Amino acid sequence: MKHIRRCILILLVCFNFATYAKIVAAAAAAEATAVAAAAAAEAEEISLEDAEELIAEITEDADVGNEQIEEEFVMPSNQTKCSAEAITPLNTEQRRTLDKHKENIKVIENNHEVLRWMDVKKPVVRLTRQQREEVMVYLTSAFLKAESLPDIESGLNISNSELREKRRFGRQWARICEPVYSWDNVYLTVDSNGTLVQIIQLEEEKMYQWFMAETCQTVVSSIVIAACVEVERLHLAYVINLTTGDIEQTYVAVHCCVGMSII
Repeated sequence: MKHIRRCILILLVCFNFATYAKIVAAAAAAEATAVAAAAAAEAEEISLEDAEELIAEITEDADVGNEQIEEEFVMPSNQTKCSAEAITPLNTEQRRTLDKHKENIKVIENNHEVLRWMDVKKPVVRLTRQQREEVMVYLTSAFLKAESLPDIESGLNISNSELREKRRFGRQWARICEPVYSWDNVYLTVDSNGTLVQIIQLEEEKMYQWFMAETCQTVVSSIVIAACVEVERLHLAYVINLTTGDIEQTYVAVHCCVGMSII
């Protein structure tokens, strides 16, 4: 009888060990698959045409309008808050949109340089009326209509003190690489951490966050031996983080023209 009990105990131990081993193996395989998928997404390079298709797909829900995501509207109070935390967080439907497109969002994030050559003027997540009104009340200083923008001259304005110094010492001033300036109401870019974000824009009210964009007139300088390249610089903006869904104020990447030389 004791032998029988011992055999049963041994069988149970072996069975539990085998089951445990299968669970561990399954978990390890699932983790390896997830890591491989993430690595593949990170390594995937896409063409401009592919990027345009992905952008069209992740912004398709913006064409539907607000009917599916409107909620009971409460007029914001007039107290000054002036922070992203004052805006109502994304609702379930809006977060469902982000979850639906999370794989494509990651691909665009890893290839965000293509956004430089695309004129994306549609959001991934459309704000509700409640959120738009809160933005207008609490963050209004960050938004302007196109007709309110100042004119941008294509050259660099030299200050009066610099002009006086030039006349006094006979110095010649010139930009190494001459940029072309323009105003751009950017919709998609990355933040300082490389995360894809949607710039909050109030297209229904025609109120936008504007950024001074620069392109280089030439690829090489006519003044010195230097290449003219467009690089990223940071600008503070109100955004929707397309990974976390948070509404926040953060630094985002825009472009400027600089001269670079081998030293």
